[in-house]
This record gives sequence, structure tokens and C-alpha cells, in this order.
Amino acid sequence: MPLQREFHYRFEDLSGVGMLTTDLQPPRGAEIVINVEDENKVWLSANPAGWLHLARICAELGTSSYKLGFHFHRDFNFEETAGGGPEVTFEVGQGEIVGPQGSRG
Repeated sequence: MPLQREFHYRFEDLSGVGMLTTDLQPPRGAEIVINVEDENKVWLSANPAGWLHLARICAELGTSSYKLGFHFHRDFNFEETAGGGPEVTFEVGQGEIVGPQGSRG
């Protein structure tokens, strides 16, 4: 018989001031790695603690009132990035594909 699981996450909604409540830095023990294979295949790998961390971030982005275009960048080890290297952008949008120069495709 399948087990029933629930995910509860309570946070302070700071979307009105353009801030995330969730610390983007993964907690101790959480591992998240992003890779691009064959130049067009994105591989997202995480241990269970890493997936829960991503779930908290997604829950906050999905249930708050961030303005369209709110975004942040992380490198392929889910660390803070100063730009210039490979990175992943997480954006609150309308489900459109947005190119690196902001062109909608």
C-alpha cells in the first residue's frame, strides 16, 4: 500500500519588497548539482535534502506575489554567482521562454 506524504512549508511572504524568505544557500547536507550534457540537455541532480530545499524555494515562488520578472541566478553547484560563468536563472514569469537578452521566444 502506498504511503501518504505531506509537504508543509510556512514562511514570511516578503515578495512585496522583492525578497525571498528562503535562504538560497542549501542547508548543511543538501547537495544540488546542475549540468548541461550534449549542449542541450539539462541534468538536475539532488539528494533528498537538496530536493526539499528546491521544493521550499519553488513553494515560495509559486505562492507569493512576486512581480513578473523577479529572478535570481545560481551556478551549477547551486552557489551564489557573480556572473561571467555558467549559471541558471530562476524567474517568475508567465511560462514563456525568455532568452538571455530578454527576447521572448
